[in-house]
Amino acid sequence: LEFAFSQPQEGNFEITDMNGKRIASSTFKSQQIGLEKMNVKNLANGSYFVTIITKEGFRTSKFIVQH
Repeated sequence: LEFAFSQPQEGNFEITDMNGKRIASSTFKSQQIGLEKMNVKNLANGSYFVTIITKEGFRTSKFIVQH
């Protein structure tokens, strides 16, 4: 997964399955404007939610893994 930020950010990524079970989490700290990445290659095919949490708030999006 890739996420674009318009300013330097720090926070957490959390991935949950469709039942709300936390599958993975990671922290990030970008020093500049640009992309942050989270590796999802180890996830099984299916639908998931990713939540990005920063000091400004949070955002949750659905994504699908298909190998």
